[in-house]
Amino acid sequence: MGAPGRPTVNQINEQGAGGSAPRPLARVVFVTGKLAEPALRRVLEEMEPPFEARVAVLKITVAALMTTSWIARFLEIPPDTD
Repeated sequence: MGAPGRPTVNQINEQGAGGSAPRPLARVVFVTGKLAEPALRRVLEEMEPPFEARVAVLKITVAALMTTSWIARFLEIPPDTD
């Protein structure tokens, strides 16, 4: 909840910063492994983020075992991701 008289993040996303035309939601990709996927999706659904959340599930069971070089080899980021 924002301060009285100030728009919330969701209102800004819906109306645009100046109250004009709606702005498209930012697109954010969350990267995880197979084991954490259901929990991550549940958290994102419950929090109703002010952005479009996408989940990229890589072919590994435990995300904590991913190295940055391994992620770089296998992660394909959609072109319209912010």
